[in-house]
Amino acid sequence: MTATSATSPASAANETSVGAVAWSNASNITASDNSRATAVLNNQQSNYLHAYNFSFAVPTNAIVTGIRVEVEQSRTAGTGTLSDTAVRLVRMGIITGENHAAQGTAWTGTDAYSVYGEDGDLWGIPWSAGEINRWGFGV
Repeated sequence: MTATSATSPASAANETSVGAVAWSNASNITASDNSRATAVLNNQQSNYLHAYNFSFAVPTNAIVTGIRVEVEQSRTAGTGTLSDTAVRLVRMGIITGENHAAQGTAWTGTDAYSVYGEDGDLWGIPWSAGEINRWGFGV
């Protein structure tokens, strides 16, 4: 089994189909460089933060056997628990598959990675190499 290397998205956007609070500076998630996308919450749910255009080059004859997503995250202030409500994949621009939010950990005041999915986990639906390579694949 061959895995693809870690790749940051080339594109990101605030997605308003869920939640009440927009992410500002969404494009800051395209690199791990201490520039941040932010959402100011007060017992509210944020919109989705959509990462896409990963430029994967999975060989067309490859069989996709699992998808692992790592998200760098932290909180800067406040009390209470901050955690993910939804972590979903995007196929051809459509949010799809199982919600993996329960796999993450509560956000802390320091940068940390939460991991969603693993080898053998297709998030409830089959994937082709072509779908992973497409511009519209995202999380």
